[in-house]
Amino acid sequence: LILNKFCSFCFFSLVCFHLFYILFVMLKIYQYLFYKIKTNRERHISLLFNHNSHVHLNMKQNL
Repeated sequence: LILNKFCSFCFFSLVCFHLFYILFVMLKIYQYLFYKIKTNRERHISLLFNHNSHVHLNMKQNL
């Protein structure tokens, strides 16, 4: 009986540890992605702007 309780406790703690670990990893990934998106967005916006002006120029030339 004591062993059984101990096992269940071990299992419970293991599950808790895994849950915390997964949460921690997800948080890290989220932070990393957020940081990447934040840095990329500024570059992306300028790229989009350049691309749009380029397309407009091409359309004018085609007309």
